[in-house]
Amino acid sequence: MNSKNKLILLLMISLVFGCADTPRPLWSTSVESNIWGGSWLSDKTIIISKNGLYKVGYKSINKPIDLPDKDLNVIECGSEKCWYGSGRNINAFIGILNLENSKNDILRAKNVEIYDIKYHKDSSKLVSADGDGSISIWDPNSLLKLENIALSDSEINSLLVLNDFIFAGDNKGHLFKIDNSKKGKMVRKDISKAAIYWLGDVSGSIWAATSSGNLISLDKKGLEINKTYNLGDEAILGCDHTVDNDYIFCGLTNGIIAVINLRKESKKVLKVDSSDIRYIKVLNENNYLVTASKKGVVSYWSMDSLITR
Repeated sequence: MNSKNKLILLLMISLVFGCADTPRPLWSTSVESNIWGGSWLSDKTIIISKNGLYKVGYKSINKPIDLPDKDLNVIECGSEKCWYGSGRNINAFIGILNLENSKNDILRAKNVEIYDIKYHKDSSKLVSADGDGSISIWDPNSLLKLENIALSDSEINSLLVLNDFIFAGDNKGHLFKIDNSKKGKMVRKDISKAAIYWLGDVSGSIWAATSSGNLISLDKKGLEINKTYNLGDEAILGCDHTVDNDYIFCGLTNGIIAVINLRKESKKVLKVDSSDIRYIKVLNENNYLVTASKKGVVSYWSMDSLITR
């Protein structure tokens, strides 16, 4: 075999094994427009896109529900309702959609961009992360603003609500802990120089994901850093974890899923798409992972296949 034929053979082998090593979803669908974010309600993923709101289940997708604005940042669903936020300066608003009758009610937010929304069922709180460096607490039914708490000179990107505590991350790597039982007593920790895009509660610790690719575990009481996983140079846009707290799955920019094994304290990074993973959700009962990418693709994955790859 001459050198040219050897080169061709090596290229063919590398292509075959490269394709075989690329993770493949169990099922995918496209909403044919950019996806901004998602939430989970009952047995459906709720996706917001420029075409409206979609309900996506495994191998099923509903026709889009029209929303009053095409420039939406975030969505949070619970109790057959979804709350969504817009972040386009003068047109910014917070809205509520009743999924039973598709009725929309919106409240203009007076030029304040909204970057995250969290609903806490036990306390009936709806909290928004605002672009002016504050958080707002709303009545989840009437959208009456109950309280506004100034935190930072930079926009608030992420929220976590745990009973009487609200955790918030800003664009400069500051993490805030607000105790509502003590008239809003606040603690601030500087945990990064990068924006905090996601906050979660896993294994009794607070976890923060940053735009610099770091996933940080912190003590819940004093916000001291326990461990940091660097997942590369891409920004971490969101994460979710298994019910046994053994694994965390994160969606990153440029189509990357990261799998963190908390028992072994190991990680792996998988390229699964060509655009940002804007939404990620673990479905423990089915052993599925749901992702939605910026370019409009919603995919269902086998968690086992991603863990063992």
